[in-house]
Amino acid sequence: PVPPGKHFFTAGKWRVLNRARWWKQPVDRATVIGHYWRRRGGHIQGKIDVWDDLPPFAWSGGVFCVDYSVGRRFRERLQGKKQEFVGALGALRWPERLLFFDDRKDAIPTEGFSLG
Repeated sequence: PVPPGKHFFTAGKWRVLNRARWWKQPVDRATVIGHYWRRRGGHIQGKIDVWDDLPPFAWSGGVFCVDYSVGRRFRERLQGKKQEFVGALGALRWPERLLFFDDRKDAIPTEGFSLG
């Protein structure tokens, strides 16, 4: 829970809970997740970002999130954008640890993988 009086507004809602950064704990196997979305362009000053201490294509030890907010891209398309999307659908090729996006041709190597 957020301490009393410290609630915050993000993504169109008032928040009273923080997301626990559980992925910062050591893991003994590679773990690929979604839901905790990331930004391909990295951290934006003044915006809440649960991955704020990691580059956009880096592992947190043995945990990697492939969610780059494809829902945001849906909104971008509704606004008429046709390329250079901010949001994207990501997929990770294993064991190479290469990241692919549905709107880009080249694979992006991930960085910083390590187990517990």
